[in-house]
Amino acid sequence: MLKDFAAFAKMISGIGVTRLELCSPIGYGAEFASLADAKEVRRILEDHGLKAESSHFTRGELRKSQPKSIEWAKEIGITQMITASLAMAMAGATRRSTK
Repeated sequence: MLKDFAAFAKMISGIGVTRLELCSPIGYGAEFASLADAKEVRRILEDHGLKAESSHFTRGELRKSQPKSIEWAKEIGITQMITASLAMAMAGATRRSTK
């Protein structure tokens, strides 16, 4: 999906984008392998005047390798970790606890 992050960053900064949301290569795998080196990602973002304050993470990833995911996020400057599947899990827990 995102094979050349540097080229992508150059293209979107060229059309005026300043903020973007990432997907963790730890949980989302090969499709986002170009984001695996957090120091390189941060350098590319800075080189193009971009910031990434948030990223998607899989629930499984956060259960199995949360410290590694947090380290990756911090290195880039991410302050918001998002998982799309947590809300459904939490809603189920809430329903069970209110019965």
